[in-house]
Amino acid sequence: MNIEWKVVENEEKIKYFIVPWYKRIFLSAEEAEKIFYSISQSNWIGPHSYGITKFIIRIFLTTARNYKEQRVTSADNPQEKELYANLILPKFVWVCELYEENGYKNSLASGEIVLDATSSKKSEMFDEVIFVRYNGRFGYKSFDESIYDLVGILLKSKKFPLSNTFKAFNKNLKRI
Repeated sequence: MNIEWKVVENEEKIKYFIVPWYKRIFLSAEEAEKIFYSISQSNWIGPHSYGITKFIIRIFLTTARNYKEQRVTSADNPQEKELYANLILPKFVWVCELYEENGYKNSLASGEIVLDATSSKKSEMFDEVIFVRYNGRFGYKSFDESIYDLVGILLKSKKFPLSNTFKAFNKNLKRI
């Protein structure tokens, strides 16, 4: 889903806009934001447990195809490209990028949390989470695994040679 925008001088800022959802998106923006907030406060999967203490967040919805395409093309090394290229994702994902202050100014994220936008609110804690990446660590879970499996992978993920920062996602908006 691309939203086109144009900067017009002396115009008021947009306060609200309505975007029609794809019929298979069940996780609302409000629910995604609550999940991201809960994860950010968690002692065992939160970013502060992996070295990111003060951060700015940016939340957006995107297609898996756009997301993977940008992550693969902007990857720092072949292993990172392969990692993102082989992710199994639903058609739409909610993404929460985490930035430290200097990183935000330079469009370099320090972490990300990705949720399945096509899932309905499940009973298990953090079932919607697909993967997290913090400071060079990466944890992924398949649809039939629990969040505990993801945390176990995240704790052992030094085997992936990922950089501590990566380019911010920018495929949803384009200047006209």
